[in-house]
Amino acid sequence: MRVLVLNCGSSSVKFAVIDTQTKQSISSGLVEKLGVNGHVKAKGPEGNSGFNFDCAAHAEARPEVQT
Repeated sequence: MRVLVLNCGSSSVKFAVIDTQTKQSISSGLVEKLGVNGHVKAKGPEGNSGFNFDCAAHAEARPEVQT
């Protein structure tokens, strides 16, 4: 089974997907600077990625992480 873990702070959202059988992180990252020039940093099986976007609130960050 895979579990999505979210940690929502005042200006950031951290996330991770963990395989419960192997206890390994499949992917992880963070959305930071919410409200002012947001930035996504992610690490997954295919390597690291990052991009900037305008994001005023936490609810707007979720669709950016899914892409």
